[in-house]
Amino acid sequence: MTSASPDGDRDQLAEFLSRYLVNGQPISGPAARAAADRIAETRLPAYELATRGYRHLTVVHSDPETAEDEAAMCQLPGWGNRHPGAIRSTIGTNDTAAFLLAPPHADDHLAAIEAVAQGFDPGWWTTRRATR
Repeated sequence: MTSASPDGDRDQLAEFLSRYLVNGQPISGPAARAAADRIAETRLPAYELATRGYRHLTVVHSDPETAEDEAAMCQLPGWGNRHPGAIRSTIGTNDTAAFLLAPPHADDHLAAIEAVAQGFDPGWWTTRRATR
């Protein structure tokens, strides 16, 4: 049994993405390939991402119990919305939010979003510069 090559996987993903419409228009081949490249890159192991300049931040916040808790949690993705391209991906559960920060300014972005988390921490959040 042979396994598919990473380039083959990306080509298949780009082909799949090119079938979708955005604002009524198909995604162009180059745009679909660029999106497939970004998706494939974020699936690399954490150590490989780190060598490529990515940084991780995980915030353990638990379930929000009050409107204030929820408002504090919303500050984290809100920071990303104000800094387009800084956060490559976000994965969350009821208790955590994990951010993958993109190069070339990942270290600066890591410090900034970590400061946001610490500034809105209601007293029980923990932050880790790691994926888990």
